[in-house]
Amino acid sequence: MSPPPVPATSVPARVDITPETVDRAAANFAIGQQDLIKAYTTLSQKLSAHSSGMAGFDKAAHQFAALYDPAAKAAYQAFHKAIEALGGTSLGLSQTVNNHLAADHHSRADRPGGAPPRFPPHPVTQNFAVAAAPPSVIGAMSWAPNTTVPLLRRAVPHLPGWVDGLLGTSNDWPQGNPDMFDQTGDAWADAAREIGQVGSWLNWTITTILDPADNAEHTTVATYWATLYRPGDTSTIVPGLQAMCTALANACHEYAQATRDATRIVTGEHIAEIILLLGAGAVTGLLRKLFGRILSRVGAYMLGRVAAIAERWALRRILADLLKATADTRVVKAVQGAFDKTVGKALGKDIEATERRLGLVPGTPEYEARLTELAKDPAHGGKPNAATRREAEVGLQLERDGLLPGPIKRAPFDEAGNDRGEFIDAAGRHWDVKSSPDVKPSYNKNPGQPIPRPQSAELFTAMVNKELDKGINVIIDPIGMTAERVSAMKQVVAAHPEWQGKVIWKP
Repeated sequence: MSPPPVPATSVPARVDITPETVDRAAANFAIGQQDLIKAYTTLSQKLSAHSSGMAGFDKAAHQFAALYDPAAKAAYQAFHKAIEALGGTSLGLSQTVNNHLAADHHSRADRPGGAPPRFPPHPVTQNFAVAAAPPSVIGAMSWAPNTTVPLLRRAVPHLPGWVDGLLGTSNDWPQGNPDMFDQTGDAWADAAREIGQVGSWLNWTITTILDPADNAEHTTVATYWATLYRPGDTSTIVPGLQAMCTALANACHEYAQATRDATRIVTGEHIAEIILLLGAGAVTGLLRKLFGRILSRVGAYMLGRVAAIAERWALRRILADLLKATADTRVVKAVQGAFDKTVGKALGKDIEATERRLGLVPGTPEYEARLTELAKDPAHGGKPNAATRREAEVGLQLERDGLLPGPIKRAPFDEAGNDRGEFIDAAGRHWDVKSSPDVKPSYNKNPGQPIPRPQSAELFTAMVNKELDKGINVIIDPIGMTAERVSAMKQVVAAHPEWQGKVIWKP
């Protein structure tokens, strides 16, 4: 995944931006998206195994969790946005090069027949499900009797048994598990390294579709990419996510060390006093009083270490930057539109005119003609209605967004008279438009009225599998679906990895 070396030069060299060049860039972004998904998946699995409740319940644990939990949640949200953005960039590049090829095909003087040549879009993952947040570090369990207390007993073997219970229930003594903190820190560090590699590789990839000799074009494309990636700038999502993962890794390792160091306050500062009291056969009350002072000292020490962690690794600043970067990152459709008007310009064609000619611009006569043709569903006698027009709108939007290779055509019945879905794309794949509303859609009577018994997850799954078993892929149209319904159904889709590439959502 490492880019080749770029020779140094003081004079910008003209870059020959060809359809093949842009297609290679689209492939790289698809690969980069999968690498980022793998980084998230690996991180999520490790955090589920090691981080849940690892801090315990003491005062310092709660102070650490107030830093860690929202920062880790923001990292998960940023993973989701970055994954969507990289996939959208790949689709946008593929659509751009195909728009160029279509424009070139239709503008040739010899008027060649047939469909224009196309580069198929590279496999990307859409609507990838990311957990809302990783497990909280706060938990009801005390790890101290199995972690820090044995360290203390090695230094002072004859401590009475009640000391274990005292330390294991104290809000001042660190109740966390330092080994789990180190494992969690390693997981965040591994994710940060992978994100950094993906970002730098794709940053190089962008240079392959920029022409330094064309200042206007260079500035336009570079400005778009800079919304996702500027090296070291945590206000852009990829470096911001890397910085957050690095900061969380360092914070976890430092808290682990602070937990271990807490025992040194006892063995270093108070061991002589403890041994003296034990040797003199002091009454339990005196020893408890001493441990009360020790716990107050340890509690203050741990709170101080947490404050130092927050300051040293700038968690609050990075969190603010990352939340803004996540909110500012554009999603698939905007990315595709941006590349149509930037990289498409470098390819030398007027993309908007091409889209109009291909019938992809709503409100134009060309669009209305294609919409009417696609809405002639043979299952409804070939007569367009509100529902079939909606299906046609969905298909044309997906073609324009680069999610379906076009031009799509209305799918006829097969020779046996069986319904073969709504559309056939340029790759010969059949697609059927499905929905699972919980309110009546806009083209029905009483739109917006709740549906008393919406389709269950089991029936939704059976509906999708029925089409896939016939060799027909599925487009899910969210019309008539509340936000909660969409979220629930996306979880169902995410739970079926075998559907990937065969089941897509209308954006």
